Amino acid sequence: MKNILEKLESYDCILWDWNGTLLNDVDIAYDAFIQMAKEHQLDLVKKEYYLDNFRFPVLDFYKDIGFDITNFSLLSDQFHGFYNAKSSESNLYEDVPFILDHLKRNNQKQAILSAGSNQHLESYMNRFKLKGYFEFISGATDDHAFGKKQRGIDLARKLRENGAENLVMLGDTTHDSEVAHAMGVDSILLTGGHQSYKTLNEYKAQNENQNIEVFKR
Repeated sequence: MKNILEKLESYDCILWDWNGTLLNDVDIAYDAFIQMAKEHQLDLVKKEYYLDNFRFPVLDFYKDIGFDITNFSLLSDQFHGFYNAKSSESNLYEDVPFILDHLKRNNQKQAILSAGSNQHLESYMNRFKLKGYFEFISGATDDHAFGKKQRGIDLARKLRENGAENLVMLGDTTHDSEVAHAMGVDSILLTGGHQSYKTLNEYKAQNENQNIEVFKR
């Protein structure tokens, strides 16, 4: 993944998604999803199907699978119960510490914009000793994965007020690109996260008017 640095040279501010971008938690999230499907007596989907079809809003994906989304908060709590039980097994993607350190030494601003909760982000920052790398860390107030687009718009405004001029969003899902477009910034979508290369590439092809790059890691 170190070769991503060449693509980031022209930007003075890097906005990172967290889950599936910096944190490799794909297997843990998939396993938690399968546990939920078992609890609700639904057909179990293969990981390939999961990566091809997972999307935001998450409740739309759940509905397609067959979950009753009437009480989405309950589903979200169930998912995070299974997820949190194994979250300590997650780790950073290879080369992440090197990349963050290189960007910091190159005086490029960095921030995190995540659908995850601020509470969990704070825990991860302490666990991996990453606090010193990010100018801002923007997470949700709960675990329901809403509001990322508006928080992104607000975060981009703050960063520009602090002198950032050329920003890029790095994420692992098409939603990250949607958020980047709303923020008025470029997006780089990384493979190996919560959506497949096929899904990311199809999205790029459908949005040729936007500055989207799919990067294989």
